[in-house]
Amino acid sequence: MELYQDHADSADLEELSQKLSADLRGHVNNVRIEPWISRAWFDSADSLKYVASIAQMEDKLRKTKESSSTLWESDELASRYIVEEGKLNLLLRMLYEHKSNACAADGDAVMRQAGEANGLNGSEIARAIERDAGTIIRCAFGHVEAMQTLDLPLLAEHLSLVLHHLAEDVAAGKAQDYTGQQEVLSVYYLERIGDQLEELGEDRAMEHFADKQLTRRLIRVLALDAPVYDRDTIVAATRALNAIFDSEHFQSHTELHLIEAADTEALMSLGGKFLDELCKDIKFRMSIRSLTDYIKRKGMRK
Repeated sequence: MELYQDHADSADLEELSQKLSADLRGHVNNVRIEPWISRAWFDSADSLKYVASIAQMEDKLRKTKESSSTLWESDELASRYIVEEGKLNLLLRMLYEHKSNACAADGDAVMRQAGEANGLNGSEIARAIERDAGTIIRCAFGHVEAMQTLDLPLLAEHLSLVLHHLAEDVAAGKAQDYTGQQEVLSVYYLERIGDQLEELGEDRAMEHFADKQLTRRLIRVLALDAPVYDRDTIVAATRALNAIFDSEHFQSHTELHLIEAADTEALMSLGGKFLDELCKDIKFRMSIRSLTDYIKRKGMRK
């Protein structure tokens, strides 16, 4: 009787696993481009929340294991389905269109009005969509196979837009809580790209970075008087900067990344803001040596 019960439990678990997998793929397939702040766009929040919750759980489990498995060999079904169904760049396009519209002067008002017209809290749902779509992308970035499918020009344009408007808003005294939003998640995207520059094609990636002025825009945000990021995000941003400074493209074409004297001045200010403190950790200091060596050389020339 016990053996039969075990077999029945196993069969029930297998059936449940298959149902959950089918539900997940269904929600992934529900993710599509809809006109910004249309009823269909707001309705996409439910599927994004479902996929993001699974992706986040699977990502946490992955980080507890010492595994070198590929995306296709892993148990991360959410990220795998997102890539298999061609949704990664779709999510990126969705976020770019959302931030382009939301960053407009009347963006917040338009979102609120559209929400009210549909009996919804437009701003709240928009933040949730941005958070969940961004979380799905960040989790997918845990695998280089997913990153290799990226539309790099679009990603660079999106990151540039986000960082530029963040700096403008903070400088104008409009800072807010950016937790879970693209203003924070963009830093982690950059960190992950830096980790995988060789696999993604260093020259190609750095050309897009230079074209969209990503290096100087990230430095500008980090150099702002008002604090924007917590310690973990600052560490991620520092690692991202180091990867850029370590690249052959930056070393050969520095003038394409740091265009104005103000860019270098902002970079030099990072020491007193947080770099000196972070570099008290010798291991961390050694891990960002390309960045600190560049700053040191610039300081010696003054």
